[in-house]
Amino acid sequence: MFAALFDASGRRMPIDRLAIVASALPNPTQVFAAGANVAFIKSPTGEAADIDSCLKPPSGGPTGLIGRIRLDRRSTLRERLGAASGASDADLLIGAYERWGDDFLRHVRGDYCFVLVDSPRRRLIAARDQLGVRALFYARRGDLWLISDSLDWLAAQWPRRPDLDEYWIGDFLTLGHSREFRRTVYRDIHRVPPGHCLQLDERDNSLRRYWQLEIAEPLHLKHAGEYAERFRELMAEAISDRLPKGTVGIAMSGGIDSTSLAALSIELKKDASQVVAECIHYKRLMNVGEDRYARLAARDIGIDLVVRPFDDLVYDQSWRSRGIAAAEP
Repeated sequence: MFAALFDASGRRMPIDRLAIVASALPNPTQVFAAGANVAFIKSPTGEAADIDSCLKPPSGGPTGLIGRIRLDRRSTLRERLGAASGASDADLLIGAYERWGDDFLRHVRGDYCFVLVDSPRRRLIAARDQLGVRALFYARRGDLWLISDSLDWLAAQWPRRPDLDEYWIGDFLTLGHSREFRRTVYRDIHRVPPGHCLQLDERDNSLRRYWQLEIAEPLHLKHAGEYAERFRELMAEAISDRLPKGTVGIAMSGGIDSTSLAALSIELKKDASQVVAECIHYKRLMNVGEDRYARLAARDIGIDLVVRPFDDLVYDQSWRSRGIAAAEP
């Protein structure tokens, strides 16, 4: 998990408080100042490897950023910013802020939740991606703002369990989800909605929408085959943005979608041995030959496939002992 603490009074962040916060987290938790009244926390809980952070000496621009970030079309963004080929996603976000100011989020796409600190202007911006793939929460206790991707961590900062939000619970019991993006199961802990950013400074705070879905004009091409070619180009670009280093796993059926993802992953990796697949299917409940078609596709594109019957795995009888517990239902 990661977190940011922002003192809206402008006072320097109390070191003793940070030490108490860090002592409750697994080692090696990192706590570091990102400005006079801002501190970042980075803990190895969960997917710590994909937490990106960047601190720069004050130079008239933003001085720090921390978050979970995966940007789309990095090469295009690097070209627009004149950034080095090795620039991280955090570097690119800071560069976008320096170039476009408050409009920088309109120029980036991807899956992310992050906190950016603008020390010269003594303000903080916390943003969540357009579709809300990454979660981001915030709360206020007096002059201290707390922002994190972990709802559990925020709840633990209260002396006792925070009061529950009856509206959220009512929505969950009747609809299965909350109708208001900003609410959480806790009354005093809020969620940054998708496509929104929270802006804090010593005088004010605001939650604003920076993106909404726009329906583009229909695409008209001369030949029918060009639509498939264009779709293939866009799908390859999207896969390239998301491919991890090393081996990639595909949940593969015998249909068109997952087999296309597997084939394009091989093409982009240039090595079929770095792509593996698993097919889960029902042998007794509804045997539609999913495993047969998946085997044919895997053999044709040259990858290893593990076939797993799913009839007896729908209900995991050991789920209570696996330690899988979400912050909310």
